[in-house]
Amino acid sequence: MRPGPQLPPDQAFVLDSLADHIDKILDRFYDFGVRSNWTETDDSPLVYERRWLSRHYGPDVYWDGSAANYAASSGVLFTAVSGQHLEGLRLLLRAREVIFAPAPPARSILEIAGHVFWLLDPRLQSLRDRAARTFLARLQDGTRRKTAALAVNHPQSPIFGGEVSDFRRRTIPSYFYASEIAPGPRGTIKLRGQSYPGLEEALGYIGEASEVPWNTSGMYAYLSNSSHPTLHVITDSLDVVGGKITGFGLEDVTLPYRIARMAIMCFVRCWQITAAYHGLDQREAVELGEEVDTLPEP
Repeated sequence: MRPGPQLPPDQAFVLDSLADHIDKILDRFYDFGVRSNWTETDDSPLVYERRWLSRHYGPDVYWDGSAANYAASSGVLFTAVSGQHLEGLRLLLRAREVIFAPAPPARSILEIAGHVFWLLDPRLQSLRDRAARTFLARLQDGTRRKTAALAVNHPQSPIFGGEVSDFRRRTIPSYFYASEIAPGPRGTIKLRGQSYPGLEEALGYIGEASEVPWNTSGMYAYLSNSSHPTLHVITDSLDVVGGKITGFGLEDVTLPYRIARMAIMCFVRCWQITAAYHGLDQREAVELGEEVDTLPEP
């Protein structure tokens, strides 16, 4: 029988405590969605931006509130997907598969958080900047679908390519004036000085927009090293007995504890900023995040 990961049995309670807390968070998040139905309040940023965006216009089009709706629905959907990755992490904690397996879902949660915080950034001063970010997000999404379709010879790749071309060459110039559109690096575009952020830039929005210091670049570097073929991470986790490699192991569970803690905090902060944009109560998400500090540590 193949050997399982070697972990100190006296620290199993740390992993179970994390898994229990994730269980609690995901149950409460689901209940929150059922109770609120993610229906925005009358005094929410979403309602405000949707109302005032409808008073803007471009060269060929009078705007409506769809840009605000796009930002709001994206926040909900991406947070829900982040919750699915957190669910997978919970199962890994229960199964004690915590040496290499937690890094990919945790990295996905971190990446999603960067996108959500960039899209819902409460510091934006202009509603047209919010609209610009939603248009850039739509363009990026379409471009990625087109690129992936071409790579696998998908039969609809010409359709996807045509949609991206039409959106970039016709739709965007009908909503934004020429003075608001500029070329970006590597064939991209900028709208009102906004550009679709690279990964490292997007991660910076988590700490900046939440006004909580996060070493997101450090987190991501570690998660990437744990996910990609990086030899030092592998050799550091080898379990050696009597000069013989017997499998993989950890002397303590500090590594999975820190990864799970980071993933939990990214998820609750996504929940928090999305709820705030809808004008919904954020206290539940905040309290669940604060409870992480009460969990047992390695």
